[in-house]
Amino acid sequence: MKKLILHVGYPKTGTTSFQNSLFLNLNNEINYLGIAKEPISDYHNLSRRLLEPWLTSRGEEGREELKSLLADRLSYGMNLLSEESFINSRCNPGRVFDPVEIKKLLAPLCDSIDIVIVLRNQVDLIQSLYAHGFILDKDYDAWDTKKYINICLKNKENRLFFCFTDVIKKYKSVFGEHKVHVLLFEDFLSDKDCYFNGWEKILGIPHEILAEKMGDVHLHKKKKTSDGSYIINITSEPNKLKRFIKNLPLTHSIFSRLSKYKIIQNISTASNKPVDKKLVVPSFTDEEKLRIKKSFYQDNLKLTNVINANQEKLKKYNYI
Repeated sequence: MKKLILHVGYPKTGTTSFQNSLFLNLNNEINYLGIAKEPISDYHNLSRRLLEPWLTSRGEEGREELKSLLADRLSYGMNLLSEESFINSRCNPGRVFDPVEIKKLLAPLCDSIDIVIVLRNQVDLIQSLYAHGFILDKDYDAWDTKKYINICLKNKENRLFFCFTDVIKKYKSVFGEHKVHVLLFEDFLSDKDCYFNGWEKILGIPHEILAEKMGDVHLHKKKKTSDGSYIINITSEPNKLKRFIKNLPLTHSIFSRLSKYKIIQNISTASNKPVDKKLVVPSFTDEEKLRIKKSFYQDNLKLTNVINANQEKLKKYNYI
């Protein structure tokens, strides 16, 4: 029996650290299909390169190549595929990728599919997406915080991405009530026993082994100033011609498909303009954080029923 565990995100919940430090070290217990950073494992990074055109085109392109790769790599027993872009279509801010398309792709290839979704409260998630996501204008300066928050809260498609209850319900309607597992990133930060117990129930691997293999990993953190602003070192940026071409209709999708080839990646990197720039990305103000929290308060209250979350824990973790 081919069983697939699909870890779909959310972004900014330690996904990269788990992929490179934990999941890659579980190959004696499970068949890890990817993802990993290219310098660590090109084999596991190939999954990302083939996923990219399929995700950016919302399931319209690259399907057969991706299916062929997954069919070749799926084995009998437990398989794990981890890619946070499954949930956000490689967009920032996120736009929820239709789980129906995910099931269409994967269901013919395996006997069962379980979904893992890791949440992070919207205040910290939106702040981290803004700070770590290189949200830059045409002059490569950081967007105004108010502009980014408005796009997250007021754009209907973007807002849905942060309405956790609706996203979880959608996945449950597609894959089944008991096939969708929800963990809290804050548990990883504050209560690792609880967090790894959750993964133990999903993978069937004792939580002590999971914690040991994960080790004392330091999550990716950027430098901060005394006022909490982030400092980003920019060493290159796309030249004007490259930016113009990528902004033409259809070319972004075509570029994504070609980017699976190393020669295209090398050409793209070589065409970037070398710069030496320190970018200060401002932290959200207390008023902005409160605005985000209030915006999702009612939706987060429903989490107590949708994922059987403890209300006191949700308060402690700043969901409500």
